[in-house]
Amino acid sequence: MTDTPETQPSLINEAPKDAPAEPTPESKLFPESKPTDQKPEEPAKPEPTSPKTEEPKPEEPKKEEPKAEPSKPSEPAKPAATDYENLKLPEGNLLSPEEVDAVKKEALEQKLTIDEAQGVLEVKNDAVKAFAARQNEILIKARQDWKAAWSKDPEFGGDKLAESSELAKRAWDKVADNELKTLANQTGFGDHPAVLRAFARLGRMFSEDQLIRGNVGGTPEKGKSPEEILYGKTTPGPDEPMS
Repeated sequence: MTDTPETQPSLINEAPKDAPAEPTPESKLFPESKPTDQKPEEPAKPEPTSPKTEEPKPEEPKKEEPKAEPSKPSEPAKPAATDYENLKLPEGNLLSPEEVDAVKKEALEQKLTIDEAQGVLEVKNDAVKAFAARQNEILIKARQDWKAAWSKDPEFGGDKLAESSELAKRAWDKVADNELKTLANQTGFGDHPAVLRAFARLGRMFSEDQLIRGNVGGTPEKGKSPEEILYGKTTPGPDEPMS
């Protein structure tokens, strides 16, 4: 911290160093003023004050202009629902009309192009075909197992297999119409041992009541397999024409 400078006293407050021995006459202290020919000085004109300069206003911050977003590639036009009516069913189509309609609805919701929708349709059809092929393999194996079980049935199989099959076939022909026979071929349930046992018992009842005549109860036709007895001859011989 710096020292405060020493204050110098004013002249009026300072005592004179050499005081006069005698008082100075008043006339000398206050001499009379004599008129002079000099004109009184004109008062000084005030200097024109310079106009106040306005302080510069602070510049307003510049607003940043929004940056232009890069242009996005235009999306393909949304296909109309009627466009999907031009979809072609795949070769060997196994899809139901309801499944095809479901593909069209899905394509419309996802805004798929016609080519994309066609691809979805073919993929779904391939999945259905693969499932159907697998189910058919399972059915073929099941029918083989059913036939083997029927041939070994303790009541109707073994030595009684041909006679039992003949009894079942006669009863089947009596009660089954063409629609039921077609269904039996399609589903394979006609090979199931439970079905064959039921119709063999029914055939035996018809034979006992003499409702079924012919070879029932007698000797079955020789040289015929149980399938031929039940379903008839399914394949022509070498000299027989195809029916």
